[in-house]
Amino acid sequence: STMLDEYKRRRIEERTKAICETFSKEYIRAYKDALIAKIKKEYNQKPKEAKQLLTPPIPTEPIKEGWLVKQGGAIKNWKKRWFVVYPDYSIEYLEKQGGKKKGEINLDGYSVVEEGIKGKDFTIELHHKKLRCWFIQCATAEEKKEWVDTFTVCCKKASRASSNKDPVMAYAFPARLRAHPLVAVAVGLVHVQRLRGRARGRAHCGGAGARRAVRHLARADRAAPDAGDR
Repeated sequence: STMLDEYKRRRIEERTKAICETFSKEYIRAYKDALIAKIKKEYNQKPKEAKQLLTPPIPTEPIKEGWLVKQGGAIKNWKKRWFVVYPDYSIEYLEKQGGKKKGEINLDGYSVVEEGIKGKDFTIELHHKKLRCWFIQCATAEEKKEWVDTFTVCCKKASRASSNKDPVMAYAFPARLRAHPLVAVAVGLVHVQRLRGRARGRAHCGGAGARRAVRHLARADRAAPDAGDR
């Protein structure tokens, strides 16, 4: 039994050694051939064009243009102008088609009032609570409807077109502004003025009102910024 086991062990070792000697050489040769074939294939293969999404062209053609009559700002006369509405919803009016630019309108914050001026046919008001209101007259009812639709779209989208498109900057600017020392002092002063105003109002009352006035004044003194920070 021991002799047989020794014989099997020697046979296994001899066969393993023979296989390793031949296999190692054949494997190295086969690996070399495969590597050369791969390099040749890659060298002869035509490079594939990188597929990229095309950036859509920015439109430059006007959304709408045509003759309108507008009322002046300081002098309330009426002048015929060539109006042009661009893809960014800005509006320019020219002396004539392709002529000299006479002005522009940004409808951010505006609204369209279809009944412009009573007694004047086909007029439109572009209304703003704080800025100049524009009065426009069209030639026909059909033209008026088209321009009302166009101006309405401009009023809705002009604010988006003019807003900051960089989200990082849009966040960073107001955040940094609020953190600015001068802004903090200004906010603090407003708060102090409110507290002192409450104290003055309470001081006219007796008893509990007077005691509240003292507390408001104490809070105002604690909240007041140092003179060196103003």
